[in-house]
Amino acid sequence: VFVVKYFLADDTIGVFEPPARNSGIVGGKFLERARLKKPDGTWYLQSDFYVGATITLHTHSFVLYQADEYTLALMEEEAALHPMSDIGYIF
Repeated sequence: VFVVKYFLADDTIGVFEPPARNSGIVGGKFLERARLKKPDGTWYLQSDFYVGATITLHTHSFVLYQADEYTLALMEEEAALHPMSDIGYIF
């Protein structure tokens, strides 16, 4: 399990693996915070990040299957910036 963070202030992305107790997995930084491009050469934007999305960062694919409550609320409030969170799109 990896945690993908998208920073709205500067459109950067960071990925880390949280430590798991008694598992032998130390955890830590997987991908340094940086502005990244999609495989098609365009920059990742906040609209690319939604629950169910698959993002590819340097040939590694990640499926976003969860978001915190604050993020979900923000995406619903700003439906124009997050089309996949628009109630009209869902229903």
